[in-house]
Amino acid sequence: MTAMKEQSQGLKPDEMMSKVSALGRPLDPRYPSNRLAGIFALAMIILFALIALADGSSFGESIGRGFSAGLVAFLAWALGREIDPDYNMTANVAMVLAMGAFLIWDTGSLLALATLMFALRVLNRSTGLAPLWTDGILIALLAGVSAYNGNWVVGMMVVIAYRISTRLPQSQPKELLFGVITALATFAGFISGLPVEHTRELDPIWLLVAGIVSVLYVFVTLATPKTFTSRGDYADVPLIRARIVGARLLTIGAGIVWLAWAGESGGTALATVYAIMIGGIVTHGWQLVTKSQ
Repeated sequence: MTAMKEQSQGLKPDEMMSKVSALGRPLDPRYPSNRLAGIFALAMIILFALIALADGSSFGESIGRGFSAGLVAFLAWALGREIDPDYNMTANVAMVLAMGAFLIWDTGSLLALATLMFALRVLNRSTGLAPLWTDGILIALLAGVSAYNGNWVVGMMVVIAYRISTRLPQSQPKELLFGVITALATFAGFISGLPVEHTRELDPIWLLVAGIVSVLYVFVTLATPKTFTSRGDYADVPLIRARIVGARLLTIGAGIVWLAWAGESGGTALATVYAIMIGGIVTHGWQLVTKSQ
């Protein structure tokens, strides 16, 4: 069920959040897709906490592991919704794949992943609104802290998102200023940050997978439809193809640069970027198959 079909049932997002943040999207449990994401994330919290306990971790460590898994699942779903607003399948596939990655790699920087989510919202206008000053300041802080922890890549992606956004419809001049502020915050965080040693080495098979996924997702991006049934959460305006294409290209770029910089150190957070692209490939591949029958 698409987001637009769900809204046609008379379900409306909580617009109170739009007064504080134009990019915040409440998880309204009245939406079936939102309920599924919430239930899945809760199930992952319980499952991975129990797995950690069974492996001999302390209760506190197990709870932390469980909540990390739940957060990864939610972010994978949220990112999938940002780059493919008309198809819940992309987000759902991404959630499952992200949990598979969580079994293989360390968590990585979930803060960086959340920052990337806001970068996509700046670009795709999924809420229908341009970022407010509160959004600009918050995103700059997130980018600065991420850079301080060694993840400057997402800060760079936010800056690129702002720059692209200023060249697209529904742009606002203050976005250019937000980009400058974010660039300064990212630079400040990077030069004053913690010493981080990245394990840039990665098994060749995963490099091959990342390359194939990136190429295939370029084709998905080129096939982006001209119109979308989903509309902005708050402004109720149609989503713009150029902005969705920009968000998809930004996702590809983030995956490539993050992988080149961090390698295995990117952990599940980096793998999630590829999980959402695979979700899109599966979804639109399935659409082609069903239409051809």
